[in-house]
This record gives sequence, structure tokens and C-alpha cells, in this order.
Amino acid sequence: MRNVLRGFVFVFCSGFLFAGTGVEVSPNSWHAGAGGVGVYTSTGAYFQVKNLGTEPAKISVRAANTTPDNWQLAPAPGVDIFALKWGDGTTMNPIAITDAELISPLAGGGIFNFDLAFHSPTELSVPTLATTQETIVTLSVETVLLGEWSSVSCGWYSTLAIKTDGTLWAWGLNSEGQLGLGDTTNRNTPTQVGTDNNWASVSSGGNYYTLAIKTDGTLWAWGNGDHGQLGLGDTNDRHTPTQVGADNDWGLVFCGGEHTLAIKIDETLWAWGWNTYGQLGLGDTTNRNTPTRVSGYWISASGGNSHTLAMNSDGMLYTWGHNNQGQLGLGHTTDMYTPTQVGTDSNWSSISCGWVHTLAMDINGMLWAWGRNAEGQLGLGDTIEKNIPTQVGTDSNWSSISCGLLHTLAVKSDRTLWTWGYNYFGQLGLGDTTDRHTPTQVGIDSNWSSVSGYSHTMAIKTDGTLWAWGYNFAGQLGLGDTTNRNIPTEVQ
Repeated sequence: MRNVLRGFVFVFCSGFLFAGTGVEVSPNSWHAGAGGVGVYTSTGAYFQVKNLGTEPAKISVRAANTTPDNWQLAPAPGVDIFALKWGDGTTMNPIAITDAELISPLAGGGIFNFDLAFHSPTELSVPTLATTQETIVTLSVETVLLGEWSSVSCGWYSTLAIKTDGTLWAWGLNSEGQLGLGDTTNRNTPTQVGTDNNWASVSSGGNYYTLAIKTDGTLWAWGNGDHGQLGLGDTNDRHTPTQVGADNDWGLVFCGGEHTLAIKIDETLWAWGWNTYGQLGLGDTTNRNTPTRVSGYWISASGGNSHTLAMNSDGMLYTWGHNNQGQLGLGHTTDMYTPTQVGTDSNWSSISCGWVHTLAMDINGMLWAWGRNAEGQLGLGDTIEKNIPTQVGTDSNWSSISCGLLHTLAVKSDRTLWTWGYNYFGQLGLGDTTDRHTPTQVGIDSNWSSVSGYSHTMAIKTDGTLWAWGYNFAGQLGLGDTTNRNIPTEVQ
């Protein structure tokens, strides 16, 4: 765990009350100028948010107007980093505090602590300030009453999701034991995986396998293991969650087609599984069946069928693996076996790989796409593939993105949901099965929180309800049947 030293901050916290819940913030303000007044120590003050209601709530902390602008949020002393949901609710690395949002599901009566720290690739520390400088930070805090669901991941005809109580649920195709239920029987309604209630994140892979992280930082795998993608030292399938090694410092995990990527809390990236096209980034095409370190330090990653995308803490974007349709964004179609930088920009904020296409968002809220486009999944108004990042429209209010198999999903900052690309199964949620080549709004709702796609789509609203649409031949929508849907339908 990296050391955290407290810096010079002025913080104003305000609470907004919602029906049935509320928030209490302490302390309500801090001020410190240059010269060391009010410097936090490792055992000193931190900010605390308490859910005053009895039901689970989503705590949203928004920060803006910082000087300098490279302050970032960090967990307070004694807080288990794996219990936090950072940024878009799926990542747990520190995020830039300017116009950023930290979200953490919080039980009724629960307390959430956070702090401020300066972030670099190797440590968290106090920045150097001139004698006349002050760091100014404005924070606003609000709570929203939650339903049941906190995160969801779509795999190949299966779905995995975590509830706000930390339990893990699975449904859909189970031919390789990818649901983790101890058998190979499909399910068409959410079914609890074991009895544990300490699951933090889950990722469902393309070729019938699943990886998940618990709140204690341990990593677990199950399902198809034919290329070593489970990381268990062999190529055998598993039908129940099985721990990957003995390490307890895993922070993020991402399943590709048949390869797996995971980031530890020290920002080291590890890869294993299928490697025919160099998608592990290890400089060769040899499969691995245990986690193997990829050079560098990273804060996010995403896996396509056979290509990989990753971002470092400096906001630079790197790709490697298969590149037959320009999905690496390097201006050519040559495969790469090691991380290779995409352009020279250092302002990337979030990334997502589809089967053979790639989407990324920059810190200005603009969206960029490249790779396969035969189904219009790049959102550029045509079906021509691109081999360099190409801006999607002119909007600068995109908040989060998720690539499905051949379609794309994104949420704007106003919480509206937009989809485009392949729509044969109704996975765009637009009430028909017609492809779209540009972003098209799904309904009129403006309370979407997160979204995940494969050949079906799952999304969570800000009230914690879960919605499903698209392909459903194995019950992956969780609606109790195998009938496709072409509009969002709530999972009961």
C-alpha cells in the first residue's frame, strides 16, 4: 500500500437530502494556506460521510476548482481500498479530483471516509507549494436511495452482477460452469453464487469464464480454462469460484475473449490466457496459465477478443495484440506484442474494448472510436473501419462507455443512455432490430448509472434497479424466459 500524506486544502462540504435518506459530513470545512498550517498527518483528520437513513444509499462526492489541478482522491487511513467504488463504479484507482465523481454504495447507518492526496505513478505525497499558494477544493456530497444492484458484467450469453449487500449473482449460459454454481445448468433468473457477501467486482469473459475480486483483495476464477485464462496453473474448467494464487492485493480485473488482465493496488498489470496475437503484451505469442507481469504501471485496462487496451496514470493510452481491423488505433494493421502508445496525447480518462473495435473517452468528455465498423459500432455515421482514434460527433458531455460484441453503449453526464451499432437481437434497446450508425438515445430516462454489453445489454439506474434487453437464448437477460427484448426491461 502506498503511503498517503495530507496536503494543504480548503474544503467546503454540503449535503443534499433525499426522501428516506440523508447525509452527514464531518468536518464541514478545512482551510490551510502555504506554510504548513493544517497539514494532515497519517493519523490525522479525514473526511467522513455518514448515511443517516436505514436503507443502502449511493454516496456521490463531486470535487472541482482545485489549484493545482493534479490533486486526487485517496482512501482515508484504515479504510479498506477494496470496499470503495471509484469513478464510474467499476474502478478503484484514484481519479483526478477536478470534475470527478466518487461513488460508493453505503449501507444504512454506514460511514464512508475519504481523503485528499497528491498522486504520482509511484506514490501519494504532498505537493510542493509556493509560499503564496493555496490549494482550493470545493466538494459537494449527496445521497440517492439505492435498489439492489451495484455492478453488472455481460459475458458471452451470461450475466454476472453484484448486489449492494456484496452478494454475487449469475444467470444465462452455463455450459462451462461460468456461472460458478457448481454445475453446467443454464439459469434464466438471477441465482446467488455461494453465500459470500464480500464481492467487490466481477468481469465476465468472452469465452465462457468469469473473474472476480473480493473486498479482501483476493482474486477468484471459474468457468472455461482451455487457454489458461483462469490463471490457475492449468487448462481445466472450474464450476465454482477458485482462488487465483494467494495474493490479496488485487484491485481490478478485466476479461477479454480468452485472456485476462488484472491490476494490483501498486498499479502493476498482470496478464494470462490466450496469446496467439500477443494480446498479453509479453513480447511473444505463448499462452500463460498463471498471472505474468506486463511491464509498466497502469490504472485501467480492457480486453477485446484478441487485443488489449491500457491506460497509465499519466493519461497515456497503449494498445497491443491483434490488429487486423485497426483496433489498436496505431494507423496500421500490424499486430503488436508489447504495449505501444496510441498517438501522443496524455488526456485519456476511460477505455473499453469490443470484440474488434475500441472506444476511449478523454478528460474533456469527448468520445473517440476506431477498429471494426461494419455494423456502425464506431458511431461515425458510416461502416468504414478506422485505424486511428476518430471523434464520435462533437459532444463533450460523455460520462462512461462500454463496448458490446458489435455494438456500443454510453452514458452522458446528464445520465441519458445512448447506443449504436449492431442491433439484430434488439441489443440497442430502441424498440426495433435496425442497426444504428450514430449514437441514438434509449428512451427519455435520465437516470442511468452504468451499462454493460455483449450480444445483450444490462444497465443499472441511479435507483439501483437492473434493466436488460437484447439476445436471450440462454436466459442471460434474467427475466425468467428465453425471449429476446428490444427495449429495457426491469429484472425483478
